[in-house]
Amino acid sequence: MSSVLQTLADLVRINSINSSYEGGPGEKDMADYVRRFFEQRGIETWEQEVFPGRNNVIARVPGRDASRRIVFEAHMDTVSIKGMTIDPFDPVIRDGKMHGRGSVDDKAGLAAMMHAVADIHASGEAPPCELWLAAVVDEEFSFRGVVKLCEDLKADAAVVAEPTEFKCVIASKGVLRWRIRTKGRAAHSSKPHLGINAITAMSRVVLALNEDHEHMQQTKHPLLGPGTCNVGVIHGGVQVNFVPDEAVIEIDRRLLPGEEVPDVLAHYQVLLDALMKRHPEVMAEMETPMLQ
Repeated sequence: MSSVLQTLADLVRINSINSSYEGGPGEKDMADYVRRFFEQRGIETWEQEVFPGRNNVIARVPGRDASRRIVFEAHMDTVSIKGMTIDPFDPVIRDGKMHGRGSVDDKAGLAAMMHAVADIHASGEAPPCELWLAAVVDEEFSFRGVVKLCEDLKADAAVVAEPTEFKCVIASKGVLRWRIRTKGRAAHSSKPHLGINAITAMSRVVLALNEDHEHMQQTKHPLLGPGTCNVGVIHGGVQVNFVPDEAVIEIDRRLLPGEEVPDVLAHYQVLLDALMKRHPEVMAEMETPMLQ
């Protein structure tokens, strides 16, 4: 097994599920591994705190032109392992491919970048410009790692190790995530007429969103296609014999270049206002975005 594949296997064995997901320990063990990898090779390395116990790891190789910098960036966290039918942390090679959580997104890219930086340093020849590798946290939930990295960052170029089937990607959608909450009135299920069912109200909200999303398909970017919107999480109710007094959905809206967050949120507020006017029993409010 090549040294790059061995490093990838080591990374896959590390459980680095984003701690925002159930049972996720976060990226600390990954950060320790990445930091040791570079320190053992005599490469300058430091950590940048994003959350308590969750740090970006940055390695630096000086270049001949100190005024110029290129950044290699990859994330250390993964999504959850729910639904997986294989051992998620056993890096098995089958049919020429390594299997395991994060083997593609994004540990393969991270391993390749780690060895690229190490090889440049080992060559003894300074690269044309300064080279950074940034292994960041929290890509799979709220992107706080790369946001922290970009604070006061000056760079001339960056290469992001997201899996793209080796295609050069020069445009990307933005992301906006927020919650909508419906309020009702609790009552016993034997007398539902005394309450207001927040889940029923939320069903009207979801249907209105779905209809709006269909109209979204009419506007397409030449490289990215249409914007998208997905209701990915829904919560509501306490127990089966109560009329629920609250329901919440979480929305993921992918933005096209040129779309502005205030305009997009204003659009959805207009949609909710119109819905509540048609259905006075619906009481819905939008929360401050979790990610924008």
